[in-house]
Formats: sequence, C-alpha cells, structure tokens
Amino acid sequence: MTRWRIHAPASSANLGPGFDVLGLALQLGITLELEPDRADGFCLEISGEGADSLPRDRSHRIVSIAQEIAGDAVEAAGWTVHSEIPIARGLGSSAAAHACGVAAGFLLRDGSPPSPQQLFQRVSDIEGHPDNA
Repeated sequence: MTRWRIHAPASSANLGPGFDVLGLALQLGITLELEPDRADGFCLEISGEGADSLPRDRSHRIVSIAQEIAGDAVEAAGWTVHSEIPIARGLGSSAAAHACGVAAGFLLRDGSPPSPQQLFQRVSDIEGHPDNA
C-alpha cells in the first residue's frame, strides 16, 4: 500500500528590514499523510490547530488545491492532516496548507512530487506573493 507523508513548515516573513521579502522556516508545521488508493474512497481527518473550524470535505483548502492539479484522483484518497500552526497568527498557515495541497496534487497526478521550482511558483501564485512560499 502506497502512502505519502508531506510536511510543510510554518514561516515568518515579518523580519524587520526584510519585511515581506525574506522568509524564515520554523519548526512548527502541517503534516499531511496521503493514501492515494484508499479502499473506502475519500476520507479527511483533521487534528491540531484550527481543526474545529476547518471543513472536513473537498472544500478543505489542501484538498481543493490538490483537486485543481490532479482532478478526480482526490476522490479515492485518504487524507490525514495535522497542524501545529496557529491560524491567523502570521506564521504562514495558509502557505503551508497550499504547499501541502500542491505537493499532494502532483503526487496524485504524476506519482512524484513537484520540483522545488514548481512548488515555489504554484504556492507563490496561490498566495499572491512569494514571501511565505
């Protein structure tokens, strides 16, 4: 059985004179465990920071981004998301989620992860700026 583990770190881009230019990866992060061909089909489990306020269906940001890339392949996948990143605290929780979604999309579509350049470009495009990407 194939299983992938994706981890995207928290980040800060509010670094004095490097504000919104420089970024710093932190130890906290979002971990996604992805089972591409789950026997029972789509399942999303969420734990950690913000778990009570996040959707548990295909509208979850990680899943919806992956679906934009991989299409219907998300329907057969099992998704387990654990976040250590507080939401709306300037620690890049959205960028980390976007990175997980992009990586998952490539893995589901191609069976291999995106290149660092592909990941950076996609996340920067989604975020609208590159500082937390």
